[in-house]
Amino acid sequence: MSRYWQVVLILFLMGAFWIGNALAQKSGPNAVVQARCFELVDANGRVCATLGTDFKGPYLNFYDNNGKIRASMALGKSGMPAINLTDDNGRDTRITTPKHTDAIDQGILLMSTRWSSNSKGQRFICGALINNSEKPFKLVKVNINVYDIQGKLLGVASDSIKNLEAGSTWIFKAICPHNSAASFKINEISAR
Repeated sequence: MSRYWQVVLILFLMGAFWIGNALAQKSGPNAVVQARCFELVDANGRVCATLGTDFKGPYLNFYDNNGKIRASMALGKSGMPAINLTDDNGRDTRITTPKHTDAIDQGILLMSTRWSSNSKGQRFICGALINNSEKPFKLVKVNINVYDIQGKLLGVASDSIKNLEAGSTWIFKAICPHNSAASFKINEISAR
């Protein structure tokens, strides 16, 4: 290939890259991401996780060794992430983050939530709250709605802490009021 055609090819590739980049910026990041799906594959070629978007928005799925989705995360209508887990029998155990509350505005961050149980079989809803503000709170409380497998409200679990210092983390542990509970939703976080 002559030097002239090499220069033309390089200029063409640079122009295509520049135009593609300009179109991506003009259409915004969502327009570019919506057309993509990324998969994490193990050494045996099994899909372990998928990051992608569909008409509902971005999502992240995690798979077990049999290819079943065991955990997924998507953004809800409120913009808060919703996490969906399944147990060994494939039953849905949905966990959602709270609606926007004053405590979030004040700097309380919900980092994680999960089911837990003790050796006696008593179930708890555990999670971590961080005081990301520069001031201490005299009282922080979390209220959690608990549902059965059909989504019927069974009751409310709650936990609270006094004197949550600025920058500190509180690991809450709310007693689940019903053994038949299949899912929960953080209903409210309050701080004063």
